[in-house]
Amino acid sequence: MDQELKEYLNSQFAETNRRLDETNQQVAENARRLNENTRRLDEMNRRLDETNQQVGENGRQLGENNRLLDETNQQVADLRDDVHQTRILVEKLDDKIDLVAEGVKNNTEVMHRLIEENQHELKEHKVVIESAHRHLEQRVSKHDTEIRELNRRVDVLGRMTPR
Repeated sequence: MDQELKEYLNSQFAETNRRLDETNQQVAENARRLNENTRRLDEMNRRLDETNQQVGENGRQLGENNRLLDETNQQVADLRDDVHQTRILVEKLDDKIDLVAEGVKNNTEVMHRLIEENQHELKEHKVVIESAHRHLEQRVSKHDTEIRELNRRVDVLGRMTPR
């Protein structure tokens, strides 16, 4: 049972690690996208400084980039919330795992104590049975001897009696 528990716990930890890795990859991808958006904003600011006649076009592009930035910020905030929720779940799992481990430990101790008690009782029973067995063997041996003696007497009496 301990091995099954270990395997179960290891699979749960592996699944949690896999999910955390996926979350980390998503955060990295969003960070890359954020850097890309930042680079694009810098490029637009440079173009604004170079050409004032395209102010209207650049304003539209800036608005779009702000929307994308807000969307990215919302995604980052959502990811932060996901990471936070995952951490809470991991902490709860840690607490539950600690409780299970304590239960397993307690059950193991009880089982060991019961095994020791049973072994002690078996030894006591064995001593009683062996003693009873020796006593019965002595009685059987005594009865066998008495029967042989009685048979011998019957034979002697049978020879003495006329036919």
